[in-house]
Amino acid sequence: MVLITGGTGFIGSHVAVDLIERGHQVILIDNYCNSSPEIISRIWQITGVTPISIVGDMREETLLGRVFHTYKNIDCVIHCAGLKSVSESSKSPLDYFDNNVRSTISLLKIMAEVGVKKIIFSSSATIYDTNFASPFDESSPKLATTPYGQSKLIIEDLLENICRSDEEWKVVILRYFNPIGAHLAD
Repeated sequence: MVLITGGTGFIGSHVAVDLIERGHQVILIDNYCNSSPEIISRIWQITGVTPISIVGDMREETLLGRVFHTYKNIDCVIHCAGLKSVSESSKSPLDYFDNNVRSTISLLKIMAEVGVKKIIFSSSATIYDTNFASPFDESSPKLATTPYGQSKLIIEDLLENICRSDEEWKVVILRYFNPIGAHLAD
């Protein structure tokens, strides 16, 4: 079973569809600040499966603890939850650090507590230093210049440190540029 945070957002919902189509059971958690509960019915229209959906804020450790203790067969988390506007982050940096970084810390604490140590993190290409020529790769210099990008880079650094401190952790970081797409309508 896979828990997808931000599961009704653009990336999270597309990941959910793909996993369901491959036979995986998914649980979505979202507070709908960047999405809509209507996405659940769209996932059903595409896959014929209504995923388990939990409404909640990722910063609420009690809620996250309940999710992991209720669904004991979660073995991986795909962490897509987070505020996502580069321009908005410059106007409200505290909101971005509070939401993006604190929610990840809450999630990782609960995951460690219950022994789920596999996570795929939905990061961003905004962490790269744009003073260097593309194409970028994992060895390209990093220099996040906005609170949004900085929050993603902090989370990447946090995940890297967790892996160094405990070799049981398995972490994948995906960095997107401008994700677009849609599923074909029947």
